[in-house]
Amino acid sequence: MSKLAITSRCWDDLAGPDAEVAEHILTVFGQPRGLNPQSGETMRRVGGPVHKLHADLPTHSPQAVTWYDPDRDVCWLLAAGQHDDVYKRVERHRSTSIATSARSLTLW
Repeated sequence: MSKLAITSRCWDDLAGPDAEVAEHILTVFGQPRGLNPQSGETMRRVGGPVHKLHADLPTHSPQAVTWYDPDRDVCWLLAAGQHDDVYKRVERHRSTSIATSARSLTLW
């Protein structure tokens, strides 16, 4: 099983107003990505092997984006939020390298 980590930027995303959604995203992140860190649909417009994580709830459509570092065997949770919003934010931040985004991290 791969290690899981969350960037400081994503912790900020999860600190939003809906604790239930944040908890659900973390649960979904822990299940499939720990077992298969490269699973999920590839997000092609950000220039790297970044994967979408669908965390649908009956009343919400939260999404997240992950990246797998095979050298460290760590799957990073990079961003989380509502469906289109999270993908747009990741695209805006694509000029920032994943390694730079992951400097301040928490291993889970």
